[in-house]
Amino acid sequence: MTERDGTERFAADGWRTTADRPVGSDGGTTAPEGGGRSTELPPVAEEAEGAGDAEGGTEDGLLAPRGRSLLGYVGSVVGIFIAAGVGLGLGSNFILGFLIEQFVEPGTAPTDNTLVSIMLLHNVITPFLVGPLMAVGAGALIGRALPGRRLTATAIGGSASLVGFYLMTGLTLFLTINVIAQYSTGAGGGGGGLDQAALGKQIIESGIPAAVVGGIGAYIGSYLSG
Repeated sequence: MTERDGTERFAADGWRTTADRPVGSDGGTTAPEGGGRSTELPPVAEEAEGAGDAEGGTEDGLLAPRGRSLLGYVGSVVGIFIAAGVGLGLGSNFILGFLIEQFVEPGTAPTDNTLVSIMLLHNVITPFLVGPLMAVGAGALIGRALPGRRLTATAIGGSASLVGFYLMTGLTLFLTINVIAQYSTGAGGGGGGLDQAALGKQIIESGIPAAVVGGIGAYIGSYLSG
């Protein structure tokens, strides 16, 4: 069978090749006349642009960056500080209690012992030194979670570090001074020889540097991640 005979046979059966089909104004081929069958398959419909992003995408807005509320980010940072405060406070409480029982005579003020006084001073200072370091680390984590959202990350890192520092320091000092007061019953010196008003003022003032470095850490983390 020659090529011409094959073409005539297909034409007789109602089949048309793409060469026989007229070209439409849009560049495609039109349907064959007379209801004849065509060997060309219909074009596959294109997927809507952005459909994949809409299906599994997350809402992103000012109050819900990357699909999470601002309170969620702030709460995560504050939770880290609270956990650290409980750990530092309990550790201080246990070690001071041990030293008092070992080296302080019953009925004697714990702070009269040099070793206990030194450890008390160390434990009181610790949260003020640890707080800014934790603020930088927590802020950097917030920044990495919010790449390219530098201002948002900075605001969250600074405010959360401020609140977290106050809570962590308060918990640590409460648990530290509490053990001194417990063993000082009837012996005087229940406050551990510390000026409570001056200590509270120091906590408020020290929260400012923690907030600043927390915001800086968040900005850098967002900048490097974005």
